[in-house]
Parts: sequence; C-alpha cells; structure tokens
Amino acid sequence: TLWTTLYPNETIANDETEKMVAGMQKWGGSWASDLKELTISEKQVYQTSSDGVTYQYFWADREWSFYIIPHDFTEDEIAEVIGAIPGEGTIL
Repeated sequence: TLWTTLYPNETIANDETEKMVAGMQKWGGSWASDLKELTISEKQVYQTSSDGVTYQYFWADREWSFYIIPHDFTEDEIAEVIGAIPGEGTIL
C-alpha cells in the first residue's frame, strides 16, 4: 500500500510529516512506542506499527510525502522500494 501527498513546497511537506510524528507520539500506544527514525536508502524515514507486527514507513521527499505499508517484504525489499521512489532532481 502506498499513499502520496503533493504539497505546495518542501517546507510544508516536512512540516506535515513532523505533525504526523507528533500525532503518533500524542496518541500513544504502539504507534508511539514503535516509532523510530531510520536512514533507509539514504532517506530519513519514520517506521511505526499499530500492532507490533505490520510495519509502516513514512517520509517527506522534496514537496512530496510518502506513506507505505509493505506486505510480505524483506528488509532489503523495503529498502529497495523506498530507494526507488524519486528523490532530488527527479520530476514526478
């Protein structure tokens, strides 16, 4: 599962991603306790889980925000998917 959101600019995309982090921390439970900031494929990515089993990943990249829930992926495959999503200098 992949969600994308296009914001007017990079600052807003980053702010909205940080609001999601703050919301999860405020909500508590496993959303907060499983929330981690990781570097995956040279991108700063947040990882969390609502149940401790299925992990979800989200990050801002330029004016875009991405949120994925990979099903039946290995860690290497997750990194490959995140790395394949366009970054600096790519026109979407």
